[in-house]
Amino acid sequence: MRTKLSGWVENDQWLVMLMSYEHHPAAESIDSFRAACTDLPPIFAKASSGSATSEVQTYHQADSRRRDFIGLANFPARLIAVGDAVASFNPIYGQGLSSAALHASCLSEYLNSNPDLTTQATSYFTSLQVVVDAAWTISAGSDAARQDLLTGAEVPEPVQHQRWAMNQILQATLKDRSIAEAFVAVTRMQAHPNTLQDPALLERAVALNRPTP
Repeated sequence: MRTKLSGWVENDQWLVMLMSYEHHPAAESIDSFRAACTDLPPIFAKASSGSATSEVQTYHQADSRRRDFIGLANFPARLIAVGDAVASFNPIYGQGLSSAALHASCLSEYLNSNPDLTTQATSYFTSLQVVVDAAWTISAGSDAARQDLLTGAEVPEPVQHQRWAMNQILQATLKDRSIAEAFVAVTRMQAHPNTLQDPALLERAVALNRPTP
């Protein structure tokens, strides 16, 4: 199984990424990368057909990890964690730098509140948890769905409903600019994942995905 993602960056360049699973080896050269793109929707072949500005970069970390600092007994005062020390994610989702930037914002807000630095930074870690939960919903949630499919695990009914709704949104991003922009805002951590649960947004997505008579 192979999933994929691409995005426009500065100076008329495209950043194209591929994910490979199981028996699909990762493309490690420009030629093999372009060959893999020909099996995907035409936009991928078009985006990878220009002059390459760098070599293909590969990675092999496919897991997400988080550490909860709230409620730890005897946690030192004046000690905080930020970035990957708090949570790291499957790099394909691009949450790392965005999360770290939001961690810094949480730290700034905490320090500007004139906290008691002789006690644990509890309020800071509480704010941090909101950021981590949002990123975790995007990255680890998608990986969990794929893992359940591969293992045949029984999925609770509420989770099935959530995944069905997200699939409707994903399909509709290919047809509706406003839905695509809402989804991109969440993946870039400019908006909370809960914004995709807006009933009006989901109704529009379902209508767009309904087969034409």
